[in-house]
Amino acid sequence: MKTVAEPAVLDSLKQRLEALTPGSERRWGTLTAHEMVCHLADSSDMVLKTRPRNSPSRVKRRPLFKLVGLWTPVRWPHGWRTNPRLDPRAAGTKPSEFLSDRNRALAGLDA
Repeated sequence: MKTVAEPAVLDSLKQRLEALTPGSERRWGTLTAHEMVCHLADSSDMVLKTRPRNSPSRVKRRPLFKLVGLWTPVRWPHGWRTNPRLDPRAAGTKPSEFLSDRNRALAGLDA
């Protein structure tokens, strides 16, 4: 299983983010490249606890989702809504300046 704790995986993710431009085509989901960068940065902030959650995730569900999402070959289904605090079209960070938003996502990976 790949993890961002491995330097090669972290470098690969950072290279992919650095290659993005505002006009990059989406490969999955409905967000634009710029919206996705804000989504990733907000996700990192929530993991690092610098972006508060409105309500804690259900402890009983967390292990099940983690098991299925991370350790099985089952692909995450399309059409599931993300946490509104991570959705730039809802309560997430709205795209502003692409480079600064991308740098915030990269900084989240480093943290």
